[in-house]
Amino acid sequence: MSSMTLDQLVADIVVDGETLEMALEREARRIVLDGRADNLMPILDQLTVLDLTDRPYAQILVGQLAGISVPKRPELTFALLDSAAATLADRGESDGEAMVWWVRGNVLLVQGDVAGAARAWKCALDLDPDSDLIEELSLALLAYGSFCVDGHIPDALVRADTAISTSRARGHGRSEGLGLIFQGYLHVHRGDFAQAQRSFELAEAAFASETVSPYEWPLAAAGLGGVAGLRGQRAEADTAFAAAVDLATSSDNVWVEAIVRTLRADSTLRYQSRRAHTDCRFAIKVFDEIGDSWWGARARRARAEAALTSGELEAAILLMEKLLPTSENPIERARCLITAGKAHLRSGNDEVAAAAANEAVEIVGPTGANFVLVQALFLLAQSEPWRAPEAIERARALSTDDPAYLELWASRPTLRVLLLGRQSVRVGETDVSFRTSRAEHLVMILALAGGRPVDVQAMSEALWPGAHADKLPSNLSTATYDARQALGTEAWRLHRAGSRFSLDLDGAFVDLDDAMRRARGIRPMHEPEPVDRTAAERARMIAIDELRREILPTLIFEPWVAEANDRRQSFLELLGAERISAGQR
Repeated sequence: MSSMTLDQLVADIVVDGETLEMALEREARRIVLDGRADNLMPILDQLTVLDLTDRPYAQILVGQLAGISVPKRPELTFALLDSAAATLADRGESDGEAMVWWVRGNVLLVQGDVAGAARAWKCALDLDPDSDLIEELSLALLAYGSFCVDGHIPDALVRADTAISTSRARGHGRSEGLGLIFQGYLHVHRGDFAQAQRSFELAEAAFASETVSPYEWPLAAAGLGGVAGLRGQRAEADTAFAAAVDLATSSDNVWVEAIVRTLRADSTLRYQSRRAHTDCRFAIKVFDEIGDSWWGARARRARAEAALTSGELEAAILLMEKLLPTSENPIERARCLITAGKAHLRSGNDEVAAAAANEAVEIVGPTGANFVLVQALFLLAQSEPWRAPEAIERARALSTDDPAYLELWASRPTLRVLLLGRQSVRVGETDVSFRTSRAEHLVMILALAGGRPVDVQAMSEALWPGAHADKLPSNLSTATYDARQALGTEAWRLHRAGSRFSLDLDGAFVDLDDAMRRARGIRPMHEPEPVDRTAAERARMIAIDELRREILPTLIFEPWVAEANDRRQSFLELLGAERISAGQR
């Protein structure tokens, strides 16, 4: 059933001897449970003037429409639902009462009252409805509602799993798909992206099995787009989100379309900030008209993040200042704090950024939202460098090798060391300024070691050749302290364990190591096999040319630099010998 006129509705459902009110009472239950009640929205005004006294199911249908109309009609909505509930209670029809509570929950959800919606769905379940579908949909929605209220992912996942298994056993694709959607988004917060993708794929398959396409289908496509976007798979993300928007617009469900656009902005703004702004403006307008404060807040946070990406720091801060006082869900509040903290950090207000980071870590930790927690830990490491080693180590323990985590790690400011033909140390886009040359040389020696440990004695002799032995420990401690101070948020990389120093280069960039890998034809794991062999060989030759430049040319008379250049030269000779050998074969 598509959007229709009153005459079309009469032609579709009224049979001989019936009035429209009688037919509407007979068909209302099916229309509501099919998820297509909103197709009657164009004739809502005409339906509200019908005499629906003692026709509770028709009242439920019209009440639902009035609850999601723009503007909404809350007095009419709840008057109709209350009347229907009273009539059904008098008749002893607990299944009908459960339907009232289920619809009431849906109306409250669209209004942004997620806590009220959760209570309503719980009432629907407590009535033990005879309708399997009402029970299953209430189970699935209660999983979402419980997450929105307390933000505890493990509990919400248990509820979602129950809804999915119950629906699957009964062969109801719509309620199974709905449970799978919620399960998928919970896994995204949890950081289990492979499982999230699987849940969204299964949701699409479940929806496809239904005779009538459920209006929730776009959320499954958007889920796949969100996973791809977080993984940096731009083409896949854009394709999935385009499909989600098309599904939403084809069903004339502007609320779902606004949710899809919010999700698209949230997961693709890093490379499509302009589109994210447009999506958020559309979504905020819709949510404000409907009165959905829950999703309206999500759209505003995404818009603040888009503003931050575009360099509009003041706009991002102002948006978060308005949003934070009303944000209670611990996961969503943590996300708002992270956005606000990043904006304050870039504005030079480290103290406020640190306070936001600390609160975000504290409140999101117990929820199980590991992906959000890693982002909070990154902010903590940036705003309080002295806590960076602990924060980064904890973030590492929480991370997996999923591309979404690799993208997240790649997005943070990291260490870049240039050794070939020049010398430079940078953290993100900022040049590192060392207090002493010894501190800088200490970092250079460790970078030349490629992450391998360097003995304390060897380090001391390299930095202070011929110095008295009793002075070396103090000198080395001072240089180490100065190096850590200069590295700031990347100070966690500098380790000393017993008699050994090392520089953790995981995720860092050292031009010497990079050129040596490219010269050997070794690609990073995330890079695909090159199709053009000529281009691959050309890239190798460029790397070899880079390696012909001297390491730290201004320090070539330092023994440790001369030794490094000897190794570089031997490597080039080895490459030449390998190429000759390959040509002879």
